[in-house]
Amino acid sequence: MDSDPQTIGLMVFGGFMILSAVGIALVSTLSMKETSYDEALAKQRHQLIQTQTQKAEKKKKNKAKRKEDRPDGKFSEPGSDGGEEPEGVTCTEPESEPEPATELDAAPNPSPEPEPEPEPEQEPELAVVTGTTIRSAPAPSPKKKKKSAKVEPAAVMEKVTKEVLVMALAPVVGVSPVNVTKEPSAAKTEEPKETSSKKKKSKNKPDPVTDSALLLPYGELLTAVSSMTLSDDKMHKLMEVLNQKAGVRQDSWQLACQRGDPLAALKKQLEEKDKLLTSEQEDAAVIKSRLRELSKELGAEKSKMASLEARLKAELSARVQEVDTLQTRMRTGDQEHLKLTQQLNQKIGSLQEQLENGPNAQLTRLQQENSILRDALNQATSQAESRQNTELARLRQDCVRLGRELTKHTNALQSDEEQRKSLEVKMAAAEQELARAQLVHADTEHALQQQLEEVCSQLKASQQEAAAVSELQEALASREAELQELKVQLENQVTIQGSGSETESEQPFESLEKDSLLLRLEEELQQTRNHGNNDWLELFTQKVEQSKIEAETSHSELQSRLHEADRKQAELEAESDHSRKLLQEAEAELEALRRRSEEDKNVWRQKMSEAEQKKQTVLDQLQLLEDEVQRGRTGMEDTRQLKEQLMLLEAQLEKQLEEAGFAQSRREELAQARQEVLQLQTEAGRRSAAALQEAAVEVKEETPV
Repeated sequence: MDSDPQTIGLMVFGGFMILSAVGIALVSTLSMKETSYDEALAKQRHQLIQTQTQKAEKKKKNKAKRKEDRPDGKFSEPGSDGGEEPEGVTCTEPESEPEPATELDAAPNPSPEPEPEPEPEQEPELAVVTGTTIRSAPAPSPKKKKKSAKVEPAAVMEKVTKEVLVMALAPVVGVSPVNVTKEPSAAKTEEPKETSSKKKKSKNKPDPVTDSALLLPYGELLTAVSSMTLSDDKMHKLMEVLNQKAGVRQDSWQLACQRGDPLAALKKQLEEKDKLLTSEQEDAAVIKSRLRELSKELGAEKSKMASLEARLKAELSARVQEVDTLQTRMRTGDQEHLKLTQQLNQKIGSLQEQLENGPNAQLTRLQQENSILRDALNQATSQAESRQNTELARLRQDCVRLGRELTKHTNALQSDEEQRKSLEVKMAAAEQELARAQLVHADTEHALQQQLEEVCSQLKASQQEAAAVSELQEALASREAELQELKVQLENQVTIQGSGSETESEQPFESLEKDSLLLRLEEELQQTRNHGNNDWLELFTQKVEQSKIEAETSHSELQSRLHEADRKQAELEAESDHSRKLLQEAEAELEALRRRSEEDKNVWRQKMSEAEQKKQTVLDQLQLLEDEVQRGRTGMEDTRQLKEQLMLLEAQLEKQLEEAGFAQSRREELAQARQEVLQLQTEAGRRSAAALQEAAVEVKEETPV
């Protein structure tokens, strides 16, 4: 059996995934096996020590040569230092790759030696060496390369300035010594600053820059400098560097001139070396901070590498799992393919046996099957049509019943509306009667109020008269008391006169006058009392009797009126209470009727909407049933056409079996056509039956019980 192209593709994909996983693992292991930071530091220190030993040996040799030359009186002139100049130039080339920290540890080691003649050319040499050592850093990692790419413009500019400086060496030699020796001390003091600035600038350089000792003529140098576009700072730096180079050329001449004062030269050299030492210490602090940053970056890189390794391992495990799942799927697919091939082989064997048995038996069997299928189709179509007819009739009956119920409910709503209107009319009449009763009650209350006010005024007048009578009685009582007092006085006077007649004989005339006056007064009082009392008492008694009679009559009238008013008020209150009760009852009935009517309206609206929805659903279902019937008819037509095609194919097959020897291929086509016909028939029957069942169930569920 040939291999499946799908399985081959899966195998190729699995192999590719395994190879990629192996490559990732190899890359991770190889990247983790790089040289460590400590090993690189050790290598750089070793190389730096070697370079320092070589430089110390060179210095010792040069010093020995100079000591040998000094007794002979051979002093080097400013122009005779041509052998040492290229040495300073060539020292700028990267000899090793030390770490900045190790270079700073080794820089303060050389101590100044007391010599009669200073060596000014060694200090710029050291500065250049330190600059080159700082520039020559270890091989950067891929991330450091990315960082160093940011510093490339500055490195390129420094490279250009250095090339210009190297080219400027030849024309600077021809400068007059007067112009150069104007400020020798300034040139000497600027040298360590320049070297330190060079060292600081060279820290940012990832790749070493080699200075080439090319010499250009003065005209070409001028054209090159004039064609360059440099800023003011860069031009100033270039001028300083050119001045320093010129100062380096003239250092030997200055030292030769200062031969007579070796202590001053040594002091200057010590000061310069102290300055260099301080600058190098500052550089060491900067480099230490840089080392800390680099160690932090290294730790971060290690953590990133660990996380990346873990992620790659997880991806590799996931890919391995995917490969395993693909292998299992491929195995299952192979097994299924084998099963299918076995089944197909069995079918082929059975078909071959059937072909060997003969076509007549197959034709008869096919005819029987066709007749059975025709009968089944006819029965299914007849049953479906009968079911559809019954469902349609039932749905029509439901529609008629719903219409009748709708008319009944509308009639009931109309009767409720009429009752509500009649109750509203009754309520309006009751309200009018209540308003009339309220008006009558207000009139009676006003009349009674007026009568009460009149009675109150009469009572006030009678009370005033009674007060006047009481005042008169009090005046009479006071007068009677005065008369009694006068009587008592008279009696006392009479007794006094009888007892003291002897003593009062001297005044007879006075007592007689008094007695006469008293008698006269008594008589007048008696007369006035008799006349006044009689008249006044008569009048008073008459008035009192009249007032009593009038008060009694008015009181009786008022009581009768009050009784009548109370009775009328009670009647009016009873009528008003009755009318209020009637009004409240009417309002309650009206509110209840309104609520009932609203509830009935809402209920009937809901019922109407539900009925309309049901009607719409029934119509939709009818439409769907009609569509299904149409589809069933079209399916039946398709089956008829297929039957006709089958008959034609059978006839053609019989002819071809009789005529040609392509029995096997034709029989396979016949079997395929038969299977297609059976599938189409079964699918059509299932669809029609399922659609009819669903429609019947939906109609049964949605129709009201």
